Amino acid sequence: MNKVYFLLLISLAFLSCQDEDNSVKQQLGSALNASAPLSKLILRLSQNPTHFDNVLDGSDCYSIMLPVTINVNGQTISVEDEDDFDIIENLINASGNDDDIIHFVFPIVIAFADFDEMSINSQSQLDAIDCIGDDGFHEIRCADFAFPIIIHNYNIGDQVASNVSIINDRAFHDFLGGLSNTEIYTIVYPVTVIVSGQAVTVNDNDQLEDAIEASINDCDNLNDYGRTRLYFLRNMEFVPGRQPSENRIELY
Repeated sequence: MNKVYFLLLISLAFLSCQDEDNSVKQQLGSALNASAPLSKLILRLSQNPTHFDNVLDGSDCYSIMLPVTINVNGQTISVEDEDDFDIIENLINASGNDDDIIHFVFPIVIAFADFDEMSINSQSQLDAIDCIGDDGFHEIRCADFAFPIIIHNYNIGDQVASNVSIINDRAFHDFLGGLSNTEIYTIVYPVTVIVSGQAVTVNDNDQLEDAIEASINDCDNLNDYGRTRLYFLRNMEFVPGRQPSENRIELY
């Protein structure tokens, strides 16, 4: 009887080792680094939105932090949120005899794609910002992640592993932007992506890459300055509008 128990324990231990080995192989097979094509797509998807306010600045390089006061065609407008963009567009389209130039009341604050902010005190300072050389690294505007997302992170150099809870776009962007050459990571699936307002569940890297790539085509349906982004709360109820300003990466 003892021999039977012993053989059973050996069998269970062997199966456990096999399962663990298969799990490790599977994780290594789905591991990503900072230069992986999917990582670059996620960076574009999770960047600070810069296109939605182009009626104000005409630039995908940065966004204008609201509220801001502007003068356009002789009228002063206090722009509190995106709803006021329609007022600006209507003023610009009202007549063909105006210059339609947006004049900011300085100082203003701008935010770049990596969420870094800069205080601008004059039009000349704003004009001097170099937005050339992004190598086609453009914002993906027609999809969003449903958060939180769990990441397994591993540093090959010092062999340190950790789990990371990504709770918003900025946290995802900061995580990817901060990866060293010796770090790899895996995404814990399933993950939900919102594409054109529809929830899409993806179960591996290939499906996630396909979903993001497919959403790029949908961006052609947006107008010149606007877009709709859907941000999910932790209870998975979505609300329209800007992403919460909370920026936190939780390690556990």
